[in-house]
Amino acid sequence: EHCSGGVNVFFDNVGGPVLNDVLARIASHARVVICGGISRYEQESLPAGPANYFNVVFRQARIEGFLLSGYEREYPVALDRLKGWIESGELVYKEDIQEGFDNIPATLKRLFTGANFGKQLLKM
Repeated sequence: EHCSGGVNVFFDNVGGPVLNDVLARIASHARVVICGGISRYEQESLPAGPANYFNVVFRQARIEGFLLSGYEREYPVALDRLKGWIESGELVYKEDIQEGFDNIPATLKRLFTGANFGKQLLKM
């Protein structure tokens, strides 16, 4: 029901089944940006690539890697925009806050297994 015309833009920090599902539903000339692959961080070996990768060809889509460090000169402008969107309510975020030094391992596990919802933080 969502994205009935296909996914036009997808920013991926997860990889694995999520990326595969999106590639199954990409629109013509879609853009997929890959910034991370947290779904594989806990795996001992590299997983197979997405089964739907050939949809990139069929839909004439594009997949591109993204590293934030490549845009360091633009940080001040981006931070001003983000601040404005947060203050206006256009951008809403959620934080998952765990507490205590002893919870470091459990908090990291929450992050790498997807048990958190929102930005994973640890309050010391």
